[in-house]
Amino acid sequence: MFLRLTSVILLLVSVIFLPWWLWLVMAAGLMFLLPAFWEAIPILFVSDLIFGVPEGRFFGSVFATLIVGIVIYLLINLFKKYLRQ
Repeated sequence: MFLRLTSVILLLVSVIFLPWWLWLVMAAGLMFLLPAFWEAIPILFVSDLIFGVPEGRFFGSVFATLIVGIVIYLLINLFKKYLRQ
């Protein structure tokens, strides 16, 4: 419980102060290491609310990081199931 709480706080602080690619890699690593780390999804939503701007390459969506985070979460969970067999 302490590890999960610490990782959530660390990820939230990194979203605010670090570049986007660094905390996205950190979130993916935590999704892989911790079982069902769904806490990353609301944190990515908060990052899009703070820093998101509509871009044409994402079809005008502000929530590009959230969509990428959900896809990464699903892929990592499929990969973890494959590794456990």
